[in-house]
Parts: sequence; structure tokens; C-alpha cells
Amino acid sequence: MSMEDNFIRRIDSNRRGQNQEKRLSLGSAIAREAVLSKKAAIDPEGFRDLYGSGVDVDQKHVGDVKRQIEAQQAQELDEQALHEYRKTLELASALEFLVCEGIRSHGWLGTEATAVKTAEYDDLFNGVDLVAEFKQKTGWRSHLGLAIDVAFGGGLEKKIMRVKSEIDKGVLPKIKYFALGDFRGELKGVPRVVAGLDGKATLGLAQLWEEQRVRFASHPVQYTLLYEMRLQLKVFGEYAAKTNKPEIAEAYGRALALLEEVMRQKEREQGRPQELTSSIDTVRHLEGALHQVFNY
Repeated sequence: MSMEDNFIRRIDSNRRGQNQEKRLSLGSAIAREAVLSKKAAIDPEGFRDLYGSGVDVDQKHVGDVKRQIEAQQAQELDEQALHEYRKTLELASALEFLVCEGIRSHGWLGTEATAVKTAEYDDLFNGVDLVAEFKQKTGWRSHLGLAIDVAFGGGLEKKIMRVKSEIDKGVLPKIKYFALGDFRGELKGVPRVVAGLDGKATLGLAQLWEEQRVRFASHPVQYTLLYEMRLQLKVFGEYAAKTNKPEIAEAYGRALALLEEVMRQKEREQGRPQELTSSIDTVRHLEGALHQVFNY
């Protein structure tokens, strides 16, 4: 199935849930910040000394895919479906910004973590929206790729199936355009997880960011995201070990150990988190997707 087909099918899979959310909209401030966040993503132009004309080839591929998606939208979607699709993109952009802001500025993944918005090329072709980097006591840096999903219904399954396919092939995602600190180049062997919230939770989080920044910083949704990530790392690592992919199992195991330490530290400092009621539907969707794809 082509990439553009996947995009269009994702619209169809989400339409029932979107109909429940479509009256809700983002505030102007968060919508503006989401746009600025995309503009501040890693710029492939800064890698010409490494990749030469390959940058032009990649940019052309990005442009071609976007034009194919737009043409297919115009051909296959009615006005209402196009409206729903654009609202989904707005929410997804907002959630990317909010998660990135939570990690980078408010310690959602611990005080030693930061996050970087990937280039559009890595978003489209490598399936990674954000890269979280963890600085460890040993001086080493660990990385975790995040695929952000505004999950209204069946959208999570496709992302989970992609991870399974990669494990079956014995590969981990790579980020072609990555720059942070003194590193610039291709980041290889990055474990990837899906970080998802439903539309209503995303909008509530966006409202807090606009109106009550302190409450946004300490919002329990960070525990929801940690729970989602830990669960996936455990399932992916166990599956990799079971299917005789020891290097992949080890990579997911290291990421799991790191994330569990973050959770223990948060519990020591802030106490045990409350039940994950703020986005329980998304958690259930994730658990269902993992069960369906991995029989977990």
C-alpha cells in the first residue's frame, strides 16, 4: 500500500470518532505555536555538507508525497471529509507541540530529557515526529523516537503494526536528519513508541497550556504517556526476544529500564500517580491494539 493510501485510509478509520469531536477547536495561541513548532523542526538544509544533492532528492520526495496526498484528497473526499482531515492535522500538530513542550520544558520524561521535532522527511518516511534524548549519569545519551497520534479510533493499530513489521525485518528506525548538542547526522537504531491522546484530551491540554501554564506543567497526562510508552517497550522487547532478534530486544530493554527509572524518580518526588482517567479511552485503544497485533 502506498504512503498516500495510508494517509487517506487513516481519515476513514478516524471519521466516527471525529464526528464526536468536530465541534471542538483549538485556541488561536496554541494553533499558532503548533505552526511555529513545525517551522522550527530540524532543517535538512543544514546537512548539505553531509548529504550533498541527496538533500534535494529527499525534499523532492517530500513534495511529491504531499502533492499526491492533496490530489487524492481532492479526488476521493467530499468537503466534510476534507474539513475533518484538516482538523485532525491541526490537533496532531498541537499534540506534537504540547508533548515536545512537556518533555523539553517541564520534565514529563524526567529532568534529564529533552525533545526535538524531526524534519518533515523523517516524519513522513521514518514515522518519527519527535526524538526524546536522555542524558545519563555515565555521559552517554539514549534516544527514543515518538510517533504522535491523536487517536480517535483505529489509528493506533497501523502505527503498532509498523513497529511489528520492523522487528520482523530485524531493523530499528533511523533518523536521517538529527542535530542536538555536538551531534549532527544520521541517528540509527532508535526504538520507537506511539504517544497518543484522544481529541478531547488534546484540546483540554491545549486549553491548560493557554490559560493555566502551571497546571499544564504538572498535568497527570504525563503519566498516561509514560504508561503507554512503558507498556509498548515491554511488549516490543518481549516480541523481539521471542522472535530471535536479540539486538532489537536489547535496545527496547535499555529504553524500558531508562523509562522505568524515570517513573520511579517521579514517584519518589511526586507520589504515586492517580488513575489514568484523563485519557483512559486512549489507553484502552492502545491495549487493544497491542493485543490485536501482538496477541498481548
